[in-house]
Amino acid sequence: MDADLNSLLDGNSTSPDASSLSSFAMPAGFATLFTIFMIVTSIASLVVLVLYIMNMVTTYRAHKASIEMRNILREMNERDKARSFSAPTPEPVQAATSASASTPTSSDSSSGS
Repeated sequence: MDADLNSLLDGNSTSPDASSLSSFAMPAGFATLFTIFMIVTSIASLVVLVLYIMNMVTTYRAHKASIEMRNILREMNERDKARSFSAPTPEPVQAATSASASTPTSSDSSSGS
């Protein structure tokens, strides 16, 4: 039994199944190309994964900043509304009072000469 296992591992089998095992063996050139292809594919996958993670972090930060900006604007709006409701409205100035105050009286002009 051990001899059969060792012969299968070495590729030297006398059984009829030995030919089916040799059909699964890859040529040396194909094995080299397949290895290079797998390494390049793995590296490309890692690069795409890193770029995707960076994109997700950037998107998260942008959303977080926009939400923070919205909250700041909402707070500023609430402050402005609170100030406008609590501040007293100024009294309207009447035109007759301002017109009489701006024109000099006749007694002021005669006393100066």
